[in-house]
Amino acid sequence: MTEKTDPDQALVGAMTANLGGAGFSQKIAEAMKNPNTKELAMKMEAVQISRWLKGDWSPVQIMDTQKLSKASAGLFDSPQFATWSTFLTEYNKKHPKGEITVPEAFTQSYGEEGLLKLLGSIDDGPGATKFKDEVVKGWLANPDHPANMFKRLKLNEAGDDLLSNPMLSIWTP
Repeated sequence: MTEKTDPDQALVGAMTANLGGAGFSQKIAEAMKNPNTKELAMKMEAVQISRWLKGDWSPVQIMDTQKLSKASAGLFDSPQFATWSTFLTEYNKKHPKGEITVPEAFTQSYGEEGLLKLLGSIDDGPGATKFKDEVVKGWLANPDHPANMFKRLKLNEAGDDLLSNPMLSIWTP
């Protein structure tokens, strides 16, 4: 069905055009908190994710529409991140040979250096902690991890500030 014949697709398309991707996700998150609108909100989020999948949008493109490509407080506990995470799960189901992890997507969007800065600046909320754990897990899976992680985190450049460097807690979980 196309948007012209599917009222749900048309509604989501109009709302997204009007509110933007991040604004739409914010409204859906608010609606999910209300028992009277939760079911409709879940349906609308599923329609939006379906639209992205049918449009062959990449995880990094959706990060941009959800305004996740800029670090901010509470980023990993935001409704936009939750919507993007749901999309990423569905994207990986559709592309099993090209699966992408959350840290890989953020590395593609932010770059290696940007990812390191993000790790040092994010809060300790549940979503941020999970993200940090996923990044470390990915590094541990890297065969050259023990020899290079200290340098990857640029802790070798910290000098006298090593003990107060926020990256140290990532290196010593």
